[in-house]
Amino acid sequence: MQDIKIFKLGALVLLTTGTLLGDYRVEKSKFLPSMLENVSQSVLAQNSPSKDASQIFEEVNPAVVTIKTGSAIGSGFIYSEDGLIFTNAHVVEDAPKVVTVVFADGSQASADVVGFAKGGLDLAALQVYQSKKLPTVTLAQPNSVRVGEPVFAIGTPLDSQFQNSFTQGNVTKIDRDKFDHIQHDAAIFGGNSGGPLLNDRGEVIGVNSEGIVQTGKLNTGMNFAIPVDKLISFITAVKQDNISPVSTRPTGKSETNFREITLNGQTISDSLSEENRASYYIFEGRAGQQVTIDMVSEEINSALVLVKAQISPKGEIEPEYKVDENDDFNPGSLNARIETTLKEDGFYVIIAQSPYNGEYGTYNLQALSNDTSSEF
Repeated sequence: MQDIKIFKLGALVLLTTGTLLGDYRVEKSKFLPSMLENVSQSVLAQNSPSKDASQIFEEVNPAVVTIKTGSAIGSGFIYSEDGLIFTNAHVVEDAPKVVTVVFADGSQASADVVGFAKGGLDLAALQVYQSKKLPTVTLAQPNSVRVGEPVFAIGTPLDSQFQNSFTQGNVTKIDRDKFDHIQHDAAIFGGNSGGPLLNDRGEVIGVNSEGIVQTGKLNTGMNFAIPVDKLISFITAVKQDNISPVSTRPTGKSETNFREITLNGQTISDSLSEENRASYYIFEGRAGQQVTIDMVSEEINSALVLVKAQISPKGEIEPEYKVDENDDFNPGSLNARIETTLKEDGFYVIIAQSPYNGEYGTYNLQALSNDTSSEF
């Protein structure tokens, strides 16, 4: 019997990485809600006629992008002319809060990682800012795909030299019960994650996310995409600001270690490394409590994120929403400070990290409550 394993199609370096809270890399755009209000409902297709493969590629390709996270690549597609992009959560869950997007014509732009789908769904939203209107995809009607229908995939497999490769196949199975995915045999590989799966009208019917490979082989023809109805639900969640600041999808990585911290101003000395790109500290707070958190370092550019968390029935720490973040206390300063008033009782997680990939070193962390005062 041959060994078979499921692989995530995102950047090869990030196939199975991630944690419960992950490295927080989100910078929510204050302009995003108004942008989404202006997105026309006409992006949902209305039974358009079939097209040949070359026409589909020519029409959709300009709206497909390559996502560079610093150490790896993935794929994505442009949903709105304002620059809202969707991809898989596992493509950007370990990325900096700003990634690079490469358009089909080779031009590049910076993109903010806006947020992630809740409930473990492998979807994430990015936002680029361009003075011109961007080409967009059209979404198919939910539940419109059928087994046996032709499908097409566009993405960047394996390496950026294969940017926006185009393949085709057929829908081989639709699972609406256990896994809720579209199974197809259009060839896709690592790096295709987040790219669109299209029907024969050039409409997005799913988001390519993973495939099954046999040991020593590239692809078995068993590939999977998240259905468009899940994507539409996520778009609504983004519009309502009902998204997670970190990836919620299950991963095979070892559990995150949370270190308890007291709000008495005691200094904690810690460090970031290749194996520990972010450190997590947890405390129990009260509604109305004023909290000041400082991260000071002479070796790295400090970045802090404060997240409201909850303890699940299984005893796991799960993120609820972002409270605040900061990566520059003063202009020209490498230190970070968060000053905030807690809105509710409960557990809070401090994430200490650097906003840049590959930047490691030592730092001091301090958390104070109300009128408590201390200096490094």
